[in-house]
Amino acid sequence: MKLLLISLVTFHALAVNDADAIAVGDEVCLTGYMMDQFCIDRGTFLDDPDTETLKFPEKHSFHCLLDVPVCQQGGYTVLGPKNEDTGEHCIGYRIHSDETQKVLDTGFALGNGVADNGYCTGCTGDDSAPSFGWVATVKGIVLEMGEENGVNALASPVIGSIEILDNTVECETYIEPPTCGRSIESVPAEPPTQSSQEEPVPAPVPTAPTPDVVDCVAQFCDADLTDGYTMKYKINVPPDTSKEECVGCTMSVEMYYDGDAWIALGFSTDGQMVGSDAVIGIPGSGVSKYVMAGKTVSQVTEMPESQQTLTDSSVEFDGQQTVMKFTKIMDEPDEVPIVVGDNMFLWAYGSSPTLGYHAGRASFALDLSIGSETSGMDDAVSVGDEVCITGYMMDQLPVCQQGGYTVLGPKNEDTGEHCIGYRIHSDETQKVLDTGFALGNGVADNGYCTGCTGDDSAQSFGWVATVKGVVLAMGEENGANALASPVIGSIEILDNTVECETYIDPPTCGRSMGSVPAEPVPAPVPAAPVMDDAIAVGDEVCLTGYMMDQFPRCQQSGYTVLGPKNEDTGEHCIGYRIHSDDSKKVVETGFALGNGVADNGYCSGCTGDDSAPSFGWMATVKGIVLELGQENGVNALASPLIGSIEILDSTVECETYIEPPTCGRSVESVDCSAQFCDAVLADGYTMKYKINVPPDTSKEECAGCTMSVEMYYDGDAWIALGFSTDGQMVGSDAVM
Repeated sequence: MKLLLISLVTFHALAVNDADAIAVGDEVCLTGYMMDQFCIDRGTFLDDPDTETLKFPEKHSFHCLLDVPVCQQGGYTVLGPKNEDTGEHCIGYRIHSDETQKVLDTGFALGNGVADNGYCTGCTGDDSAPSFGWVATVKGIVLEMGEENGVNALASPVIGSIEILDNTVECETYIEPPTCGRSIESVPAEPPTQSSQEEPVPAPVPTAPTPDVVDCVAQFCDADLTDGYTMKYKINVPPDTSKEECVGCTMSVEMYYDGDAWIALGFSTDGQMVGSDAVIGIPGSGVSKYVMAGKTVSQVTEMPESQQTLTDSSVEFDGQQTVMKFTKIMDEPDEVPIVVGDNMFLWAYGSSPTLGYHAGRASFALDLSIGSETSGMDDAVSVGDEVCITGYMMDQLPVCQQGGYTVLGPKNEDTGEHCIGYRIHSDETQKVLDTGFALGNGVADNGYCTGCTGDDSAQSFGWVATVKGVVLAMGEENGANALASPVIGSIEILDNTVECETYIDPPTCGRSMGSVPAEPVPAPVPAAPVMDDAIAVGDEVCLTGYMMDQFPRCQQSGYTVLGPKNEDTGEHCIGYRIHSDDSKKVVETGFALGNGVADNGYCSGCTGDDSAPSFGWMATVKGIVLELGQENGVNALASPLIGSIEILDSTVECETYIEPPTCGRSVESVDCSAQFCDAVLADGYTMKYKINVPPDTSKEECAGCTMSVEMYYDGDAWIALGFSTDGQMVGSDAVM
């Protein structure tokens, strides 16, 4: 029996168009998401760092897209359709920098300038205008082709003389962008068993050196905030007190940023900007203490003169670095205290010496009771050091070769993840490729590794090597992400049996990780009373279930109350969406209920004691149905919208219960030989199919059976259904 393969992108032919390919001077047209190049390059959104840029452009805020100087400066693109295999949108066209103002003017006029207290500060649209995911139809003239026929941004053509139209305007002609619509061969779900080879065993990693501790009372300690941004700090203890009591202590700080810009150090109780204090240095203006009441520039205000208690303060740009120095009293009235213990600080810097939206920022923890660590063997890694590590070779993605390579460090037993030891400079990519191709199995799986030249005894998975190199640049910050790891060059790639003569612990490896709390045990869901007919607008409804945010941005995206779990799917249905006017009621009730003590106050807004729940908020919610869902499905938009809600303890039972439209449906199997069955392939692409069984056979034997297929695609394009034995394009048959 052959495996049915359904794919939107695996079968590739040029879309219907009036030209064979794109050339300079062509007029092109594309409808897609507008995207800034900065967020594409960083991989996630600046204001939503957990969301991948090319996978979820619909979650990109107009504020991040249009307000932020670094986003404006990076230029803009229009994205093509999503590749169903990778989940990423291709980059259709880059828009020439001469057209940036046109993009800004059009976007600001379109975007919502009211929502979230005017989060998009330049937007002038009313409350009905969009705040996320700008989709437009863009026409333009091709000015230059991309660098190569790939999928990265530089591969896409540059267009100018653009016209930005509403996304309802259809392109009269369409030429497929070079970076879109290519066949992507999927990686096998599980690698085949390798009987001819054993799992590679890396050489033992030398024991990391024991750190020495620098006393930050006796001398300045160092903190690397990010690439090109460092801090020195020292605690000044008066003679009539101790470091432990620290009555009247001050903290001296020196900050060094590679560039000419305002720089800041914030003091926070929860790692968030809003509600924190900060010392901001602006070259040409001076150093002052500020209160951060909000995220806009107008909400960052200088403290009153009576609170401007800094001493020895200065800020200047010396031609290469902005340097800010100050001494601050650690415990001051009506300010976030600095303690000899755990502190939560914030760093930030701007894109110019004029105070505005930050070009970079992050929170970081600093324990002032233990000082800073230095390695007892070779101190810490610094630029110019020769380093050595044995670990797995790994690509950075996007697109493997182009994304560059890293060598991983040991696995962290708490997280189960390998740390990223060192990034390898792009000048060394060819050396990585040459070595890897010579080592890898070029025979297995019909030559699955097309560049590999090793025989069938060579390995196909998990390349482990010993890599030596010289540190060219330090990572961005003292964390575990890829950008935090140092960049090395002049590398030598050796067999993994070669041991490192000396070993310096990479900055991103060897840290202890806090244990994850045990999975919470949810409260039991009370049994639902007998349901009463069906739901209509104006009905009063009641449901006991888990409270859930819609995400992204949690509070801003609104809330739902979930229904019972479907035993077939293992998922809870979405009972009711709660109107945004009631979001504040949800937040206030939740904060009053939640545990504000556990995990060092992980829920920063919660006020409940240590007996209060930290996970899985369950409540009984009553409300009035304001509108019905979009369709009778299981997604969030299918569930009714309720308002005028009352949030009660989960032990309160509903007096009457009307089954939400998205909950409690039985899944009945359909006989696809008696009638057509349905399959939803993708958004706007469906299939109906039926097995035709001759009278002289059975459905089980099916001698001479046929299959009738109907496929429906929302658009004018070639479409295909493929038949495969292994889920791969190569070797399969197709009807197009």
